Amino acid sequence: MTPEAKPNPLARPNRAAPKPNPMLAHAQIWKHVSGMAPDDVSKGAERLDYVLPILGALAGDPKVTPKKVIMAASQAAADGIATPAEAVQFITGMPSDPEKLQPWLRQLYVTNMSAAVHMKAALMKRQQPVPGLPPAPDAAPSQPTEPPPTSMTPQEAPV
Repeated sequence: MTPEAKPNPLARPNRAAPKPNPMLAHAQIWKHVSGMAPDDVSKGAERLDYVLPILGALAGDPKVTPKKVIMAASQAAADGIATPAEAVQFITGMPSDPEKLQPWLRQLYVTNMSAAVHMKAALMKRQQPVPGLPPAPDAAPSQPTEPPPTSMTPQEAPV
């Protein structure tokens, strides 16, 4: 007969690992985007313009099913936004527990939204056209304007 092992009363209880700071992920995305080639940033921004509305709709659907996610991934592959291998990789990364599907989609949406913001900021910084936004107007020299009146006469005063 073996005696039952008793927990050591002086030992620290097992603690869950601390959650990473969300700003760390934000900084990591910015670092990654900053190191991308300009053409890759532009293509990535265009791809995210396609993906984000679909991902947002799936993440916001309380009745989302794996079938809907699989259909969205296969449609992205059919539309040429993702390769079939990328679609399969996305699908295999999907949690099998239905209760974890929507939180997983929400986290993907947040991460991809942050990436889209960084990509568009990088394009603007590099003065490249941003997909989905009109080009910035050329900076024209400002025309001198008349200074506003410093005092009002009683007839000009608002009532």
